Amino acid sequence: MRSASGAAGVPDPVRVFGATLVADRPLPSLPLALVPRDGYRPFWTLRTHDIAAPDLSVRADAEQLGQFRYSTGTLVTLAAHGTGHDITIADTGRFTLSNDGCTIRHDAPPDVDRAAVVLDLIGVVLPFVLHRDGAWCLHASAVATPDGVIVFLAPRGLGKSTLATACATAGCALVADDVVVM
Repeated sequence: MRSASGAAGVPDPVRVFGATLVADRPLPSLPLALVPRDGYRPFWTLRTHDIAAPDLSVRADAEQLGQFRYSTGTLVTLAAHGTGHDITIADTGRFTLSNDGCTIRHDAPPDVDRAAVVLDLIGVVLPFVLHRDGAWCLHASAVATPDGVIVFLAPRGLGKSTLATACATAGCALVADDVVVM
């Protein structure tokens, strides 16, 4: 599914990990959330700020908690500071998470790929927030059958997504790919 623009060009809320996210920019391929408009409060709010040359180093007032480099070479850094956490991803920018986990500020490089932003949101940023708040976030895929949900849990590269895709092709509903929240 793709998200459409709502009133005055503002993207409609989207549904992710069973909650609603409101963003000020489109989030391609995420399903629209069916929500009432009056008195409505989203679970997460994402605000993107275009930064000509975003500083991807750890802030002076922050403590670096970890770093990971993807096989593509993209560096991901996690840091904590007094008002929350920063997740910096070299190709999509810095995501600053409030202490309550509900507000996300995205400092984005010029012409950032919005599809890549979506992948980083659902694969890194939101799972971190959910884990920090007590949820179990598993590197897994899941499908729904008439008898219930089946979760495929294994190390990277062993075919979880391939198996889930095969099940979906055979008639199961895809529940999650890459991250399953318990």
